[in-house]
Amino acid sequence: MGMPKMLSNSELKNPYQHLAPRFVEKDPSEVENAIWLDSLADWKIALTLTFTDRKFSGNQRFHSDLVKTTKFLITRINGCCFGHGAKRKKYRVASAFTVECGYDGSHPHIHASLSLPPRYSYEEFKQVILLKCAQLYSVGNQIDVQPYRDFGWQMYCLKTGIENLVVEEIKKANP
Repeated sequence: MGMPKMLSNSELKNPYQHLAPRFVEKDPSEVENAIWLDSLADWKIALTLTFTDRKFSGNQRFHSDLVKTTKFLITRINGCCFGHGAKRKKYRVASAFTVECGYDGSHPHIHASLSLPPRYSYEEFKQVILLKCAQLYSVGNQIDVQPYRDFGWQMYCLKTGIENLVVEEIKKANP
């Protein structure tokens, strides 16, 4: 038997060498958080949504309003996709989101990952999301719905830290 392969210093520093080059220089804990978040569901939608700052005042209320509005939006999306089953049987799409304010607090927005509901294509679900966003008073000008490609989206969502992930609102799909 031959000698075991010796690892180089760069391989010892970052156990994610085998991943795409854009992730090699990242802190391993950041990559692990993104991989963990990626593993929670079969994500198909990457959503970025800005909010108007008209009704937000102060940092604490600001964060809670974004969370409340995002929860309301996801509830409305589930209601549109599942009808009465969303309330009666708790049917829902998988969802997770992070809240960001921008560097000076003037750019409130969220980054979300969503799964597709059964029997919906990407395009059909995208139209539902756009319709429900347009019905909310506090949604700003940017509504960006993209196909989810890989855990790189989760890396982007967590760029300002895992503390911006609204952990208590991570929901698994049902059914």
